Order: sequence, then C-alpha cells, then structure tokens
Amino acid sequence: MTIAAADGYVITKIDFVGTQNLNSILASNGTYEAESSKKAATWTGCAQIIDFTRDSANPFFTNITVTYCPATVIVTVGAKGFATLASDYALDFTGKSIKAYTISSTDGSKLTLTQKMKVAKGEPVLLYSETANDSQEIPVIAETEATADPTNKLVRGTDEAITWSETEKFYVLNTTDTPAFYRANNSLVAASKAYLDLTGLSANARSFTLSFGNETLGITEANRETMTDNRYYNLNGQRMTQPTKGLYIINGKKVMMK
Repeated sequence: MTIAAADGYVITKIDFVGTQNLNSILASNGTYEAESSKKAATWTGCAQIIDFTRDSANPFFTNITVTYCPATVIVTVGAKGFATLASDYALDFTGKSIKAYTISSTDGSKLTLTQKMKVAKGEPVLLYSETANDSQEIPVIAETEATADPTNKLVRGTDEAITWSETEKFYVLNTTDTPAFYRANNSLVAASKAYLDLTGLSANARSFTLSFGNETLGITEANRETMTDNRYYNLNGQRMTQPTKGLYIINGKKVMMK
C-alpha cells in the first residue's frame, strides 16, 4: 500500500485502525509504532510518499487518518535583516541565507546567540540575514529531527500584549532604527513571533542592541551611559529621529519637549 501527498505537501502522521493486530506492518521511512495487543497504530515522519508492506497476514483497515503539512515554509526578514519566528512546524535552515538563533545566558548577565540548523516545532528563534528583506523557502522536517534548546530565553508570543513589570523583564524586537530588543510596552506579539524574557537575570538595560560581527555573534547591552550622545530616546529606550512633544531621554536625563 502506498500513501502519497499532493505536490508541495508532505505527510507527517498517519493513524491506522484495523480489524486485527497491526504490528506486522512495515514502513519505507519514518517511524511506525504498533502494539501486538492492539488494533491501532501510528506512523510519524516527514515524507511525500510512504510505502507500507506486511510480513504476515494482511490486516484489514477500518480507518486511516492522514495528517499533511506544507513541504516548505516561506520565512522573511525585514529591511534591517532581522525578525523573530515561532513556527508550527520543525524547520531545517541548513545552507540557507537566513540563519536561526536561540538566545541564552550562562552567567545571568551576558547573553549568547547560538545558531540552530534544525529548529523544533514551536521553538522561538531570532532570524538574521545579511540581505535586507530576504525571503527563503525553509524545508519542513519531521518533529523528531529537531530538539528545542532548553536554555533559550526567547518565548513564543500568544497574540496578546506583552508589558514590562517590576518583577518581569520582557523585551520585544524593534527594527525601526537600530535593530534591538526593547523593553516591552504593551507590545502585541503574535503566536508566530517571539519576545525575550530576561526575568531573573541581572541585566536591566533599556535595550539590547544586536551586534553581528564577521566571526562572533553577540548582544551588546545598551544602558544609561550609551545615551550620552545628544540623541533623543523615548522612555522605552528607542531612539527617536524626529521627536515631537513629550518626555524624552537626552544624555541620560529626562527632558520634556514642548
């Protein structure tokens, strides 16, 4: 028996129900699991075509449920080359111009970016490309091929607003000016995007500016001292190129613009 997906799609799961034990079924790829005492089985993987064979009496199926998903997902970064992502599928970024990173902390103050070739289903990552407005087709892979980073400080959005509080330290990506994670200020974060949770860490900056060098990857903390440059910043630490009326920070001091 052969089960195939339409062009542009792959099969990720097949549930079988039979009239007798299904442990004699063999699959050409993926993982087929059945218990000898049960009349149900499941195949999982990521393939466009799967061939099933038997090594004993042919069981009769009463129901077969196939789960499909797109073979690739289009991933895009903005004009500054940055974006966040939390995909419903496990993805393989190997060889792609758009790179995926998790963000972790080893000492409570410094943050480390770690590149991931294979990103787990739902795992929040930071995307970066040297090409502005880059768009790539990223292959979907089997969920078992990717493992989420347990030290990742990025959190998947919930389609709800994220707000900074005294006990929590949430940052959202902003690429309007210098790409950076800024303190959350009632910022909506979609379920397909991510925000940075630094709760419990010693870092307490207004923003963290992303710095990608030729050989190293890192995040440089932007604190009060970095604002002594005659530039205007709003209370969230975002640089304002054309400030209007309101309260701003200039050279580390609050100034009211009238």
